[in-house]
Amino acid sequence: MDYGNRPPPSRAWFAQGSAVAALTLAAALTAPAPGAPPPSEPLSVWYARPAREWEEALPVGNGRLGAMVFGDPGVERLQFNEDTLWQGEPRSYARDGAHKFLEPIRQLLWAGKQKEAEAVAMQEFMSVPLRQMAYQAFADLLLLFPGLEISAVRHYRRDLNLDTAIAAVEFESEGVRYRREVVASFADQVIAIRLTASQPGKITCSAVLRPAHAGSRTATAGPDEIALSGGVPGGVIRFEARLLVHAGKAGFLHLLPALPSVWPDGRVTGLRARGGFDVDITWRGGKLAEARVFSRLGKPLKVRYAGREVGLATQAGRAYVLSGDLQVR
Repeated sequence: MDYGNRPPPSRAWFAQGSAVAALTLAAALTAPAPGAPPPSEPLSVWYARPAREWEEALPVGNGRLGAMVFGDPGVERLQFNEDTLWQGEPRSYARDGAHKFLEPIRQLLWAGKQKEAEAVAMQEFMSVPLRQMAYQAFADLLLLFPGLEISAVRHYRRDLNLDTAIAAVEFESEGVRYRREVVASFADQVIAIRLTASQPGKITCSAVLRPAHAGSRTATAGPDEIALSGGVPGGVIRFEARLLVHAGKAGFLHLLPALPSVWPDGRVTGLRARGGFDVDITWRGGKLAEARVFSRLGKPLKVRYAGREVGLATQAGRAYVLSGDLQVR
Protein backbone atom coordinates (compact mmCIF):
# COMPACT_ATOMS: atom_id res chain seq x y z
CA MET A 1 0.00 0.00 0.00
CA ASP A 2 1.45 3.34 -1.05
CA TYR A 3 1.20 5.99 1.67
CA GLY A 4 2.54 8.91 -0.30
CA ASN A 5 5.39 11.38 0.02
CA ARG A 6 6.59 12.82 3.29
CA PRO A 7 5.41 16.31 4.30
CA PRO A 8 8.02 19.08 4.02
CA PRO A 9 10.18 19.75 7.08
CA SER A 10 8.50 22.24 9.52
CA ARG A 11 19.44 17.71 17.78
CA ALA A 12 20.03 12.41 17.54
CA TRP A 13 23.56 12.63 18.21
CA PHE A 14 24.56 9.02 18.08
CA ALA A 15 23.96 6.76 15.11
CA GLN A 16 25.70 3.70 13.74
CA GLY A 17 26.80 4.04 10.14
CA SER A 18 28.49 6.52 7.80
CA ALA A 19 27.65 10.22 7.56
CA VAL A 20 27.26 12.47 4.54
CA ALA A 21 26.07 16.06 4.24
CA ALA A 22 23.09 16.89 2.05
CA LEU A 23 20.28 19.40 2.04
CA THR A 24 17.41 17.91 0.12
CA LEU A 25 15.84 14.53 -0.30
CA ALA A 26 12.97 13.15 -2.25
CA ALA A 27 11.87 9.60 -1.61
CA ALA A 28 9.05 7.36 -2.67
CA LEU A 29 7.94 5.42 0.36
CA THR A 30 6.10 2.14 0.54
CA ALA A 31 4.26 0.96 3.63
CA PRO A 32 5.62 -2.29 5.09
CA ALA A 33 3.32 -5.20 5.84
CA PRO A 34 2.28 -7.25 7.68
CA GLY A 35 2.63 -5.70 11.16
CA ALA A 36 4.23 -7.15 14.28
CA PRO A 37 2.28 -7.99 17.45
CA PRO A 38 1.84 -5.36 20.18
CA PRO A 39 4.80 -4.63 22.49
CA SER A 40 5.02 -6.54 25.76
CA GLU A 41 5.20 -3.35 27.83
CA PRO A 42 1.70 -2.43 29.03
CA LEU A 43 2.33 1.33 28.99
CA SER A 44 3.17 1.81 25.31
CA VAL A 45 1.79 3.72 22.35
CA TRP A 46 2.33 1.66 19.20
CA TYR A 47 1.57 1.62 15.49
CA ALA A 48 1.81 -0.95 12.69
CA ARG A 49 3.04 1.52 10.06
CA PRO A 50 5.30 4.59 9.81
CA ALA A 51 3.97 8.08 10.48
CA ARG A 52 2.50 9.80 7.45
CA GLU A 53 1.95 13.17 9.14
CA TRP A 54 3.86 15.11 11.82
CA GLU A 55 1.04 14.50 14.30
CA GLU A 56 1.44 10.72 13.90
CA ALA A 57 5.17 10.69 14.76
CA LEU A 58 6.36 9.59 18.22
CA PRO A 59 7.68 12.36 20.52
CA VAL A 60 10.82 12.27 22.68
CA GLY A 61 12.17 15.17 24.76
CA ASN A 62 14.16 16.17 27.84
CA GLY A 63 12.82 19.66 28.58
CA ARG A 64 15.30 21.41 26.27
CA LEU A 65 15.62 19.13 23.24
CA GLY A 66 12.74 17.44 21.52
CA ALA A 67 12.19 15.32 18.42
CA MET A 68 9.41 13.64 16.47
CA VAL A 69 10.33 10.14 15.24
CA PHE A 70 8.58 9.09 12.03
CA GLY A 71 9.76 5.46 11.80
CA ASP A 72 10.11 4.78 8.07
CA PRO A 73 12.36 1.73 7.42
CA GLY A 74 14.18 3.16 4.40
CA VAL A 75 14.39 6.85 5.35
CA GLU A 76 14.08 7.54 9.06
CA ARG A 77 13.20 11.13 9.91
CA LEU A 78 13.65 12.94 13.22
CA GLN A 79 12.30 16.49 13.21
CA PHE A 80 14.04 18.15 16.16
CA ASN A 81 13.77 21.36 18.20
CA GLU A 82 15.66 23.25 20.91
CA ASP A 83 13.91 25.48 23.43
CA THR A 84 15.77 28.74 22.72
CA LEU A 85 15.13 28.78 18.96
CA TRP A 86 12.52 31.48 18.31
CA GLN A 87 11.82 34.22 15.80
CA GLY A 88 12.67 37.81 16.68
CA GLU A 89 14.97 38.65 19.54
CA PRO A 90 14.98 38.67 23.36
CA ARG A 91 12.86 41.53 24.64
CA SER A 92 10.55 42.72 27.38
CA TYR A 93 6.82 42.48 26.65
CA ALA A 94 5.82 44.70 29.58
CA ARG A 95 3.65 47.76 28.84
CA ASP A 96 4.80 50.94 30.59
CA GLY A 97 2.36 52.08 33.26
CA ALA A 98 0.16 48.98 33.02
CA HIS A 99 -0.04 48.70 36.81
CA LYS A 100 -1.99 51.96 36.98
CA PHE A 101 -4.91 50.34 35.18
CA LEU A 102 -5.18 47.14 37.19
CA GLU A 103 -7.60 48.54 39.76
CA PRO A 104 -9.85 50.30 37.18
CA ILE A 105 -10.11 47.04 35.23
CA ARG A 106 -11.08 45.19 38.42
CA GLN A 107 -13.75 47.77 39.21
CA LEU A 108 -15.26 47.45 35.75
CA LEU A 109 -15.38 43.67 36.11
CA TRP A 110 -17.03 43.92 39.54
CA ALA A 111 -19.58 46.25 37.99
CA GLY A 112 -20.37 43.69 35.29
CA LYS A 113 -18.91 45.80 32.51
CA GLN A 114 -17.00 43.03 30.75
CA LYS A 115 -16.61 44.74 27.37
CA GLU A 116 -15.43 48.00 28.91
CA ALA A 117 -12.87 46.11 31.05
CA GLU A 118 -11.59 44.25 28.00
CA ALA A 119 -11.23 47.48 26.03
CA VAL A 120 -9.19 49.16 28.79
CA ALA A 121 -7.05 46.05 29.21
CA MET A 122 -6.29 45.79 25.49
CA GLN A 123 -5.40 49.47 25.25
CA GLU A 124 -3.51 50.03 28.50
CA PHE A 125 -2.61 46.70 30.14
CA MET A 126 -1.76 43.91 27.71
CA SER A 127 1.78 43.15 26.50
CA VAL A 128 3.54 44.91 23.62
CA PRO A 129 3.36 43.24 21.18
CA LEU A 130 0.29 41.30 22.19
CA ARG A 131 1.65 37.92 21.07
CA GLN A 132 5.04 36.28 21.36
CA MET A 133 7.11 35.57 18.29
CA ALA A 134 6.83 32.05 16.92
CA TYR A 135 8.75 29.04 18.20
CA GLN A 136 10.85 27.47 15.45
CA ALA A 137 11.72 24.03 14.17
CA PHE A 138 15.48 23.39 14.12
CA ALA A 139 16.04 20.82 11.37
CA ASP A 140 15.45 17.24 10.27
CA LEU A 141 17.85 14.39 10.87
CA LEU A 142 17.42 11.88 8.05
CA LEU A 143 18.90 8.39 8.24
CA LEU A 144 19.08 6.72 4.84
CA PHE A 145 19.45 2.94 4.52
CA PRO A 146 20.32 2.29 0.85
CA GLY A 147 21.01 -1.44 1.32
CA LEU A 148 17.64 -2.21 2.88
CA GLU A 149 15.12 -4.03 0.74
CA ILE A 150 11.94 -2.09 1.48
CA SER A 151 9.67 -4.43 -0.42
CA ALA A 152 10.76 -7.30 1.87
CA VAL A 153 9.92 -5.49 5.12
CA ARG A 154 7.66 -7.56 7.39
CA HIS A 155 6.51 -7.55 11.02
CA TYR A 156 6.82 -3.78 11.36
CA ARG A 157 6.07 -1.97 14.62
CA ARG A 158 6.96 1.40 16.13
CA ASP A 159 6.20 2.22 19.74
CA LEU A 160 6.80 4.70 22.54
CA ASN A 161 7.43 3.08 25.92
CA LEU A 162 5.92 5.42 28.51
CA ASP A 163 8.03 3.88 31.33
CA THR A 164 11.45 4.23 29.66
CA ALA A 165 10.60 7.13 27.28
CA ILE A 166 12.27 5.21 24.42
CA ALA A 167 10.77 5.43 20.96
CA ALA A 168 11.55 2.23 19.05
CA VAL A 169 11.09 0.96 15.48
CA GLU A 170 11.34 -2.77 14.72
CA PHE A 171 10.93 -4.77 11.53
CA GLU A 172 12.34 -7.68 9.54
CA SER A 173 13.76 -7.67 6.02
CA GLU A 174 15.30 -10.64 4.21
CA GLY A 175 15.64 -12.63 7.42
CA VAL A 176 17.31 -9.84 9.43
CA ARG A 177 15.63 -8.20 12.43
CA TYR A 178 16.31 -4.46 12.68
CA ARG A 179 15.71 -2.22 15.69
CA ARG A 180 16.11 1.53 16.22
CA GLU A 181 15.86 3.21 19.61
CA VAL A 182 15.60 6.95 20.24
CA VAL A 183 15.81 8.60 23.65
CA ALA A 184 16.25 12.20 24.85
CA SER A 185 18.64 12.16 27.81
CA PHE A 186 18.30 14.93 30.39
CA ALA A 187 21.56 13.99 32.17
CA ASP A 188 23.63 14.07 28.97
CA GLN A 189 21.58 16.73 27.14
CA VAL A 190 21.51 14.82 23.88
CA ILE A 191 19.05 12.96 21.72
CA ALA A 192 20.58 9.54 21.14
CA ILE A 193 19.81 6.94 18.48
CA ARG A 194 20.88 3.30 18.63
CA LEU A 195 20.75 1.13 15.50
CA THR A 196 21.06 -2.65 15.78
CA ALA A 197 20.57 -5.70 13.56
CA SER A 198 20.29 -9.41 14.34
CA GLN A 199 23.17 -10.20 11.97
CA PRO A 200 26.59 -8.48 11.71
CA GLY A 201 27.39 -6.17 8.83
CA LYS A 202 23.75 -5.51 7.94
CA ILE A 203 23.54 -1.78 8.73
CA THR A 204 24.56 0.64 6.00
CA CYS A 205 23.49 4.14 6.86
CA SER A 206 23.96 7.71 5.71
CA ALA A 207 23.05 10.60 8.01
CA VAL A 208 21.73 13.89 6.64
CA LEU A 209 20.98 17.13 8.47
CA ARG A 210 18.26 18.93 6.51
CA PRO A 211 17.77 22.54 7.71
CA ALA A 212 14.42 24.17 8.34
CA HIS A 213 15.75 27.70 7.76
CA ALA A 214 17.03 29.32 4.57
CA GLY A 215 20.73 30.15 4.54
CA SER A 216 21.73 27.33 6.89
CA ARG A 217 24.83 25.33 6.01
CA THR A 218 26.32 21.98 6.87
CA ALA A 219 30.01 21.19 7.27
CA THR A 220 32.20 18.48 8.72
CA ALA A 221 33.38 19.31 12.23
CA GLY A 222 35.79 16.41 12.66
CA PRO A 223 36.08 12.81 11.52
CA ASP A 224 32.89 11.81 13.36
CA GLU A 225 30.76 14.96 13.20
CA ILE A 226 28.51 17.03 10.99
CA ALA A 227 27.65 20.60 12.06
CA LEU A 228 24.56 22.47 10.92
CA SER A 229 24.66 26.24 11.56
CA GLY A 230 22.58 29.22 10.60
CA GLY A 231 20.07 31.72 11.88
CA VAL A 232 16.35 32.38 12.00
CA PRO A 233 15.39 34.73 9.14
CA GLY A 234 14.16 38.11 10.35
CA GLY A 235 15.63 37.69 13.84
CA VAL A 236 18.88 37.71 15.79
CA ILE A 237 18.97 34.08 16.93
CA ARG A 238 21.92 32.07 15.62
CA PHE A 239 22.18 28.31 16.08
CA GLU A 240 24.35 25.26 15.61
CA ALA A 241 23.49 21.58 15.91
CA ARG A 242 26.00 18.75 15.80
CA LEU A 243 25.55 15.17 14.74
CA LEU A 244 28.06 12.77 16.27
CA VAL A 245 28.36 9.44 14.48
CA HIS A 246 29.74 6.54 16.49
CA ALA A 247 30.02 3.02 15.10
CA GLY A 248 30.58 1.19 18.35
CA LYS A 249 32.66 -1.95 18.54
CA ALA A 250 33.65 -4.13 21.47
CA GLY A 251 37.03 -3.38 23.06
CA PHE A 252 37.31 0.18 21.77
CA LEU A 253 36.55 3.39 23.68
CA HIS A 254 36.70 6.87 22.12
CA LEU A 255 36.61 9.52 24.86
CA LEU A 256 34.92 12.88 24.23
CA PRO A 257 34.98 12.73 20.43
CA ALA A 258 32.79 15.85 20.34
CA LEU A 259 32.19 18.28 23.21
CA PRO A 260 29.95 21.35 22.80
CA SER A 261 31.71 24.65 23.52
CA VAL A 262 28.85 25.64 25.85
CA TRP A 263 29.75 22.71 28.16
CA PRO A 264 33.46 23.31 28.96
CA ASP A 265 33.42 21.61 32.38
CA GLY A 266 31.50 18.56 33.43
CA ARG A 267 31.34 14.94 34.49
CA VAL A 268 29.33 11.91 33.44
CA THR A 269 29.25 8.60 35.29
CA GLY A 270 27.89 5.14 34.69
CA LEU A 271 28.44 4.95 30.93
CA ARG A 272 28.49 1.42 29.51
CA ALA A 273 30.89 0.47 26.71
CA ARG A 274 30.70 -2.72 24.68
CA GLY A 275 32.99 -5.46 25.94
CA GLY A 276 31.96 -5.16 29.58
CA PHE A 277 33.29 -1.75 30.63
CA ASP A 278 31.80 0.92 32.92
CA VAL A 279 33.14 4.43 32.28
CA ASP A 280 33.21 7.72 34.24
CA ILE A 281 34.55 10.82 32.47
CA THR A 282 35.55 14.24 33.87
CA TRP A 283 36.60 17.21 31.73
CA ARG A 284 37.72 20.78 32.44
CA GLY A 285 38.23 23.68 30.05
CA GLY A 286 36.96 21.54 27.19
CA LYS A 287 39.65 18.89 27.72
CA LEU A 288 39.71 15.45 29.28
CA ALA A 289 40.78 15.63 32.95
CA GLU A 290 40.27 12.01 33.99
CA ALA A 291 38.61 8.81 32.87
CA ARG A 292 37.86 5.86 35.12
CA VAL A 293 37.27 2.50 33.42
CA PHE A 294 35.97 -0.51 35.33
CA SER A 295 36.39 -3.87 33.59
CA ARG A 296 33.63 -6.35 34.36
CA LEU A 297 34.84 -9.12 32.05
CA GLY A 298 38.62 -8.69 31.86
CA LYS A 299 38.78 -8.14 28.11
CA PRO A 300 41.43 -6.05 26.30
CA LEU A 301 40.56 -2.42 25.64
CA LYS A 302 41.86 0.34 23.37
CA VAL A 303 41.22 3.92 24.51
CA ARG A 304 41.45 6.90 22.16
CA TYR A 305 41.41 10.63 22.92
CA ALA A 306 42.56 13.68 20.91
CA GLY A 307 44.49 11.61 18.38
CA ARG A 308 46.23 9.43 20.97
CA GLU A 309 45.49 5.76 21.61
CA VAL A 310 46.56 3.37 24.39
CA GLY A 311 45.89 -0.31 24.96
CA LEU A 312 44.89 -1.87 28.26
CA ALA A 313 45.11 -5.56 29.15
CA THR A 314 42.38 -5.42 31.79
CA GLN A 315 41.50 -7.78 34.61
CA ALA A 316 37.94 -8.54 35.58
CA GLY A 317 36.77 -6.55 38.61
CA ARG A 318 39.56 -3.98 38.41
CA ALA A 319 39.29 -0.22 37.77
CA TYR A 320 41.76 1.81 35.68
CA VAL A 321 42.16 5.59 36.02
CA LEU A 322 43.56 7.51 33.04
CA SER A 323 44.79 11.10 33.02
CA GLY A 324 44.04 13.65 30.34
CA ASP A 325 47.02 12.44 28.32
CA LEU A 326 45.90 8.80 28.71
CA GLN A 327 48.53 7.86 31.29
CA VAL A 328 47.36 5.11 33.65
CA ARG A 329 47.51 6.27 37.25
